[in-house]
Amino acid sequence: LMLGAPMALSAADAAKPKPVVTASSHQGGNEPDRALDGDRNSLWHSRWGEPKATLPQWIQIDQGAAETVACLLY
Repeated sequence: LMLGAPMALSAADAAKPKPVVTASSHQGGNEPDRALDGDRNSLWHSRWGEPKATLPQWIQIDQGAAETVACLLY
């Protein structure tokens, strides 16, 4: 799993349900699911406009089952 990086999926991986991505907040246009959309030009970002989001901020990825994560790039 690489956040924001293009993913080459096998047929078995493509058949799996998509992960559910949630976050403590987001800025319009930078919704949580954009962290996994495979586009290096998109991203999730916590809300920076008014009212400002309070710290800490978080993002959660529910893969639907226990999975091994080989890599996480930030």
